[in-house]
Amino acid sequence: MPGSGILLLVGRENRVPGSSTGCKFTQGFVAACAITMRNHGCDTIVADTLACCGPVSKANYRKLGVDEFDIEILSPIIKEIKRKQKFRIKKD
Repeated sequence: MPGSGILLLVGRENRVPGSSTGCKFTQGFVAACAITMRNHGCDTIVADTLACCGPVSKANYRKLGVDEFDIEILSPIIKEIKRKQKFRIKKD
């Protein structure tokens, strides 16, 4: 089920020290997606992976402490996911 994914399973031990919102797991997960996109150009795989693992937005990733470099690499993917979500809402 999209949006219900593994990001919700992150425990307190994975929080970034000194941050109430940063999450090491999310930072690593999004960084891995950015590396996959940058090195292999697997945009469909990256988009599907991100979309299944919680809310996809630049604002959300910034709140969770994801590195800005990774966010910018994924920017086209994030934009496409948002476009598809709008289409699905209008279609239903």
